[in-house]
Amino acid sequence: MNDFKIYIVIPIYNEELLLPKTLNSLLSQKDEHGELFSPTKFEIVLIDNNSNDNSSNIIDQYIVNFNSIKITKLFTKKGRHIQSRIDGCKYILDQETKLNDIYIMNADADTVFPENWFRSIVNEFSNPDISVLSFAGYYDPILWKKIPLLAEKYYNEVGTIFFDNTTIENFGFSESRCLFSKQLFNDFGRPMSDCGFAIRADVYKKSGGYSRDYYDVEKKKEIYAEGWVLKFKIDKINSIIKYVPFPYYQTSPRRILHEPEVFLGRKSYTDGMSNIRNPIQESHYEKLSGMINELNMQNIREYITEYYIFMQCITNLNLLELNKSYFGKCFSELKNIINNWHSKNLYPSYADILNFCTKINKRFHKEVIANINSNYG
Repeated sequence: MNDFKIYIVIPIYNEELLLPKTLNSLLSQKDEHGELFSPTKFEIVLIDNNSNDNSSNIIDQYIVNFNSIKITKLFTKKGRHIQSRIDGCKYILDQETKLNDIYIMNADADTVFPENWFRSIVNEFSNPDISVLSFAGYYDPILWKKIPLLAEKYYNEVGTIFFDNTTIENFGFSESRCLFSKQLFNDFGRPMSDCGFAIRADVYKKSGGYSRDYYDVEKKKEIYAEGWVLKFKIDKINSIIKYVPFPYYQTSPRRILHEPEVFLGRKSYTDGMSNIRNPIQESHYEKLSGMINELNMQNIREYITEYYIFMQCITNLNLLELNKSYFGKCFSELKNIINNWHSKNLYPSYADILNFCTKINKRFHKEVIANINSNYG
């Protein structure tokens, strides 16, 4: 399978601290022979969204220092990171090529990828039926090492779903004796995370791609979860999204460390995404460590059932049928409610879907948790 090319799209806004590590991980990719990935087989597309730090100069330095590799620098008008992704993907679709297979990899500038990442994309897409690859990803395990009490609290009250394998092994956690494990992703799939997923370019184009969407008609409150919206579009054209548990990427825990109250309170995506760019200090770990006893993990449990269970089922009813054991006695009622909603909302907006998912979660969250505890606890 040699007739392919991978394009990596990364929005950039004031990422001078973390961008080099991300780029180095992409430039260190290895092929099946352990050699550096052919520079003709990938291109890194960096979209600078009016950075006012040294990000632009760093990009220029990489373009000069790695001139055998195509690194493209684009600029976008101030329009949050979503517009940057739209512009980056448009650039890719506008390229004239005779290649049969073009893969778009979406990534974030605070994420590190293992050296077999590209190879995994190529191998998985050798199956022509697969349209999208949704990879697993976890925080840099330094978070759990520095705050072991937080890891224990997550394990006891949420599960192992957010832990990488090394963390699970180091702490001696049991995935079969917790509320949510990665089995949830095996059963329902994993929503695409913009930190690192791959999609065939033709499928991206057919789906309509990224778009800027809003909760209100006045367009004052933007939907920041662009990966979820794209997922709805992909479900609509019946394309297959495959969950890939390994290899997994690692992303910065800066958001939970800088704004623990906002992040753990589930306000990051609803109240607006803060532009957190300051370096992580020991004081951030100390502050979060001192909050352990005050943390209410109910918000995290509600997040999981809303976005990893119910939202998956709303646009893909087959998942509801395949996972009846999660719903127990409420299965029939839930199925009827979702079917009735679809019959009355033939062309729902993405805000409609997200709002409906929130209502479903409020109605059935406790029943699903109780059922999971009785079946798998």
